[in-house]
Amino acid sequence: MRLRERLVFKPNKIFDMILLLQKTERPVGLYGAGLYAQSLFEKLSGCGVRIAFAAVDDKYLPAEKTLWNGIPLMSCTAAAESFPEAYILIAFDYSYEREWEIMTRTQRKFSPQNDILMTEALWFGDFDWTDQSYIMQKLPEFERTFDMLEDELSKRIMCEMLNAKISGDGHSLMLFRTDDVNDYELSMLFADEREGAVVECGAFDGKSALQTDAFCGGKRRIYALEPEPRTYDTLCGKTAGHESIVPVKKGVSDSEGTAYISGTGANASVGDDGDRIELTTVDVLMRDEKCAAITMDIEGSELAALRGAEKTILRDRPALGIRIYHRRDDLITIPQYISGLFSGNEKYRLFIRMNGMLKGTYDVTLYAL
Repeated sequence: MRLRERLVFKPNKIFDMILLLQKTERPVGLYGAGLYAQSLFEKLSGCGVRIAFAAVDDKYLPAEKTLWNGIPLMSCTAAAESFPEAYILIAFDYSYEREWEIMTRTQRKFSPQNDILMTEALWFGDFDWTDQSYIMQKLPEFERTFDMLEDELSKRIMCEMLNAKISGDGHSLMLFRTDDVNDYELSMLFADEREGAVVECGAFDGKSALQTDAFCGGKRRIYALEPEPRTYDTLCGKTAGHESIVPVKKGVSDSEGTAYISGTGANASVGDDGDRIELTTVDVLMRDEKCAAITMDIEGSELAALRGAEKTILRDRPALGIRIYHRRDDLITIPQYISGLFSGNEKYRLFIRMNGMLKGTYDVTLYAL
């Protein structure tokens, strides 16, 4: 069955939710005031939705702080009394498996007149903020990628990913989660036992580097690149004592230089302002060393980083594990770029796998083997 015959076109719940909140005369509040809430506040404010307040559990309420992003920060009890008919957006980490529990628990903290809205779909950016016209416009290119995939599971995941983009609802993707333990499918990356080091672009706090180190029995050098200063310090702390893990305080792109990174933690991304960082390329890093595998989770900079790894890829043909959900055309550009590097029997075999389901964070990854 062709890709277009598997797509299901229906109203996008993100657009419907935003339209509701744009038009309502009822107050809108966030239950939460952390990183997730900050992202929701910024995105919704950019769409013309006015957030009236943020509420947190008593144990998270600062003793003196009463404002957050210029709006009142209060306890759930105070919010229920002051805004008894507000829409409450759940704005903290949760998993699909716990949705009903979270919703009912939240409802008990506020007024019966409050409507509780689940917000996992609003967390992403381009992953779900895609209208149907874009999918139809690019359908021949999506189908080209679809036809490149090696197995039926990969095709099912791509199909459900596009359906999630269209509908704003990623619940069905949960059925295709293939690894909820590791950040990458390590058994796929190292199935062919290629020789050489591992380059991890976007190592974050060191969790995945430690997983790789354990899987490889400490026998491979792992270059863990993380440019965000605070996260880099965490990476160094967590990997201390693991001699095979080499933290590198640099970002990865298609050329050496400098850039700016904004945001913190897993959501830090290169932009026009923020902390100044150094950039390198995989080709420079691996100039004198054989490369067995490259992984990338760098918030939309994957294609540029792949271009900066082209010499290494052509020389060593390492296994690749590349996130393909940060930009809405990643499903087109990244697989087709990788596929075009080789021809004939040397071509990579392409697979898609998915893990991670907190608040809908689909770590959809292209594996080139």
